[in-house]
Amino acid sequence: MEWFNIFGLVFIVVIMIPNIVFAIKCRDGFHNKWNNKYVEVIE
Repeated sequence: MEWFNIFGLVFIVVIMIPNIVFAIKCRDGFHNKWNNKYVEVIE
């Protein structure tokens, strides 16, 4: 398993923690208060 890097996996999990917490807290989604087309294109 040379291609498997445990440090890379830990790094990705740490980055995903805020997304996981948000998904658990807001299960039904959220209302977008800002309708900015330029920001949506950049995203």
